[in-house]
Amino acid sequence: MMSKIKILISCVAAFIFVAVYEFILHGILLKDLYTQSAHLWRPQAEMQNYFVYMTICQLISSIILVFFYLQKHENKGWTEGLRFGLFVGGLMGVNGFSFYAVSPIPLSLAIYWFFGSLFESSLLGILLALINSSKK
Repeated sequence: MMSKIKILISCVAAFIFVAVYEFILHGILLKDLYTQSAHLWRPQAEMQNYFVYMTICQLISSIILVFFYLQKHENKGWTEGLRFGLFVGGLMGVNGFSFYAVSPIPLSLAIYWFFGSLFESSLLGILLALINSSKK
């Protein structure tokens, strides 16, 4: 059985990682693409009113990913975390990319969402593997 302390550390670390990564990706790196397609998004001032919802979603998804990872955790090191992250990131990336089919977002944004999700989940998987590794 996984220690409750490691589960808590995993959840907190995952949430902090996701929040920081998402801010860097969407708030800094993709800012120009969002500005170019501003007609598709809420105005910046209005978005601040909904920030709590984004934070709650990031917290819940972080906790779900931790428990999903721990269900299949076999203590095989960082490569196990990377494999987990690639599968999860692929799923999330394809989901993000699918918005290109139903929304007038730029293709480049859909591509960045795909690879951004893949990279984020891969790093998160490695982080979870490192936190939850134990010597055999």
